[in-house]
Amino acid sequence: MGRRRMMKAVRPRDYDDEADRTYQVVDPGTFRYNKRLLVISLPCFLVVLSLTGELLLCIVGIGVTMVSVLHTYEEHERSLVVFMLSFLMAQITILYSVLPLVWVSLANLLLIGLINGYVVMTGCWLVIQLPAFRLQAMDSLPFIEKALFSFYPGFCVLLWTWAMCFVFVPVLYSPFLLLVFGFVVLQLFLVPAESSFCIPKLAVKDAQIVDPVFFGLLAAMFAIGPSVVHVCVTVLLRHSYVSVLEPLVQEAFILSASVFLTTFLGLRKFFDHLGWSYDL
Repeated sequence: MGRRRMMKAVRPRDYDDEADRTYQVVDPGTFRYNKRLLVISLPCFLVVLSLTGELLLCIVGIGVTMVSVLHTYEEHERSLVVFMLSFLMAQITILYSVLPLVWVSLANLLLIGLINGYVVMTGCWLVIQLPAFRLQAMDSLPFIEKALFSFYPGFCVLLWTWAMCFVFVPVLYSPFLLLVFGFVVLQLFLVPAESSFCIPKLAVKDAQIVDPVFFGLLAAMFAIGPSVVHVCVTVLLRHSYVSVLEPLVQEAFILSASVFLTTFLGLRKFFDHLGWSYDL
């Protein structure tokens, strides 16, 4: 009798909790910034495709077709499973194609890590397009969105720079390419942008994707990143310079140009967050 009474007392509470969980499972919305990511991702995809070949293109084509068909018939759970399998096959194909580059030079480990980071972030961007994932991993959506606005542009800029230095220009000009590409890309992503997802439990409705502190960190990385790359290139290719004065002049120019371009990134909200005066 005591056990039955306990079950009767607990059962309505369990039903209420289950009803609350069922009520809260609502699609938080679709990602609204696909065009920005497509602009910077497409050239990188061509770079990766040139390293892997037609097999990757076949896997991507078949996977996209199957996911689109299942999504049309509202088979969201199955479309998520097909996407995960297709992405796993694509990841294995890419690693199988780029890992032999280690035998050429151990420095290619950086390139392999860069390509792997780009592929993983691209997978995160694609998976949040699926309603089944948005419903099952709702808590991770703000983190993925913030990563796409902060880390993903960096991977793409570095891949652009590597491709340009590998095909068109010498490695000595890589800091200047980083300076130009980074400034253009940051104009797209370091702007006030509201979150695409409405999640009342996390209170991210109408929240900014990149908060002021992270904004300042990205701006600082842009200001000093090309200079650090120039120092590394100078140390590795020091025999290419005629005199010691030449790399010092280039370093001063790159650093001053980086700091100057950083002032065009809209640092007012970062200074307002710290309570500093932005006026000169």
